[in-house]
Amino acid sequence: MSLPKCPRLTTLLLSECNMVSIPEDFFKHMHGLRVLDLCRNPVKSFLHSLLMCPRLTTLLLSDCGIESILEGFFEHMDGLEVLDLSQNPIKSLPHFLSKCPMLTTLLLFCCKVVNIPEGFFDYMDGLKILHISGNPIKSLPHSLSNLKNLTSLFARCNYLENVPSLSNL
Repeated sequence: MSLPKCPRLTTLLLSECNMVSIPEDFFKHMHGLRVLDLCRNPVKSFLHSLLMCPRLTTLLLSDCGIESILEGFFEHMDGLEVLDLSQNPIKSLPHFLSKCPMLTTLLLFCCKVVNIPEGFFDYMDGLKILHISGNPIKSLPHSLSNLKNLTSLFARCNYLENVPSLSNL
């Protein structure tokens, strides 16, 4: 299979296509890609070639069977605004996920996240929507209270024992 060469393609919607794997360099020549929807495809892992999409603003990976996130994967996605990792068996959130300064929407509902690291939200000043419902989370980090632009927080069906003050929100 030859790799697609679509440098001007801005939107690629491939949800529910039953894709089990995607060639490693599939996105290599999609430099203009801004919106990618791979929801409900059992790809199970992140694709290194997505790093070749510097203009990506929306990444939808709900229900893909993703168990972990590659170290440093989001460090170069400065323009990412919407990230949907919901309904994946992700247990921990790596600190580098917080290195997306433009992120406005983070969807992590119905994962298996047990802990959100302290300081996780330190650099997410623009976050407006946070959906972490349906996880076995016991406490929320104090950095959550610094999200001055947060307008919607969904944290239902968790095991919350500790919630920081939300008076700044």
